[in-house]
Amino acid sequence: MKRIGTTGVALLVLLLLPSAVSAQKDTKQTREASKYIGLAMTKQTPEERAELYRQAMEHLREGMTEDAENAQVWKLAGTALAALGDAQEADQAFDRAVQLHPDYAEEIEAERESAWVESFNEGIQLMDQQKYPEAIAELEGAQLIYEHRPEGLMNLGALYANAGDQVKAEKALLDAIAATHGPLFEQLDADQQAEWVRFRKLAAANIAQIQAQQGIEAFQAEQFDSAAVRFHRAAQTNPQGRDYWFNYGQALWAMSTPLEEALADTTANVTAADSARIRDQLSELYSQIQTAARKSREFDPNNEVLYLMEARTHRMAGVLEGGASAGQQEALRLLEAHGALAVTLDEISVQPNAESGVAIRGMLKNMKATEGSTVTLRFTMLDLEGTVVGEQAITVTAPAPEQSVAFEGAAPTTGEVAGWKYVVVGS
Repeated sequence: MKRIGTTGVALLVLLLLPSAVSAQKDTKQTREASKYIGLAMTKQTPEERAELYRQAMEHLREGMTEDAENAQVWKLAGTALAALGDAQEADQAFDRAVQLHPDYAEEIEAERESAWVESFNEGIQLMDQQKYPEAIAELEGAQLIYEHRPEGLMNLGALYANAGDQVKAEKALLDAIAATHGPLFEQLDADQQAEWVRFRKLAAANIAQIQAQQGIEAFQAEQFDSAAVRFHRAAQTNPQGRDYWFNYGQALWAMSTPLEEALADTTANVTAADSARIRDQLSELYSQIQTAARKSREFDPNNEVLYLMEARTHRMAGVLEGGASAGQQEALRLLEAHGALAVTLDEISVQPNAESGVAIRGMLKNMKATEGSTVTLRFTMLDLEGTVVGEQAITVTAPAPEQSVAFEGAAPTTGEVAGWKYVVVGS
């Protein structure tokens, strides 16, 4: 896990320079506290540092009572409290210092970032030790002290998600994206900016996964309207995610089934007004299903279900319109396109592998290909913006007609994979 270097030596100099404290009076409490804080920064063990910071706070607590309008007291308290892990009180102390003496703002901003670095590195160490609740607490404290960097938020997003708190995970990742657009971005060099852009894309892809997981849970609970909303949200967040578009269509399909049954039930007392309302709802759902199916086929062009699903919605839409020929003709065109497929693909899985890339697996069904012939599947990996980050051809020997065979392969990648697509050649 990547760590960020500390700035302790530079901070020590800032604290001991007379110019850093000249704007506010120096007192016995601030002199003693500065001494202990300076000594703490020279110690190697956390225990030694913590004891010296506690001694600094003994003097500063006196100053916070006896000299409460002295901004220097609060500034030093913020530094000591942050080092002791009391992020909330440290944040309040820094705020109080700037309130009393606005000229401290830039210096305190630097101290906040330095405190963030220390807490971030401690949080990463706790993650390495698999002490996840402690890591969450440490990283939350880091963000309270300093909110302008994305790294801690990226890790918090993963920790929250693994703990099952999807709401917190999504918010942390959204905040990470906001941080990558924040005031620090322009101060970074080109390599650092590229890293933050990568964070931005990775956070968005992870948000889409969280939204899709919420959709899966809603679907399993038969809350199909809620599932559709969440799958569509995931597809909007990551437009390259074939599974999000496919699942969105499946949720819409599930929503349409009871409406069709209600319309077809001749024993039910369905009023003309109810019938008109159901027809309008179905018409809208059919249109949305068609959009989801077409979008899914951009990535998964040989998926049998997508052709049949869209064809049926066009046929049913034609029925709603009194047997309109346009819907029936489009349904026929889709069925003919499906019938022309030499092979169909199903159960495609693209997952990170142990190497630098992804593992690809799936099932190929022979529809019209010559048994024993070679079928080539050209897979392309895409990042969040649709840029190609990996390609791989997988060759499959066609099984007997109407039979299926598993295929697998691996694609090296050069960036974060947000989606995939393929074309079938040589069949």
